[in-house]
Amino acid sequence: MKVKELATSAGVNPDTVRFYTKEGLLRPRKNPENGYQQYDKSDFQRLTFTRKARQLGFSLKEVQDILSQADDHNSPCPMVRGLFE
Repeated sequence: MKVKELATSAGVNPDTVRFYTKEGLLRPRKNPENGYQQYDKSDFQRLTFTRKARQLGFSLKEVQDILSQADDHNSPCPMVRGLFE
């Protein structure tokens, strides 16, 4: 998916996708044929998670920490519980 396709499917605007990509929350691959960023299902999942977490009041840094824990194959649940407390 390209930026606009991901944005449309996630119900956000393309600038949101670009911002979260710049912040390192999304990790698109470059298409070798044209150099465009290509997003996949995992980027869609990360984007929808980030959007929902932000709506719940998590800061961008907290979302980055949660996703980092998950990327390291560690359960972020204890950290999330701590944030709620």
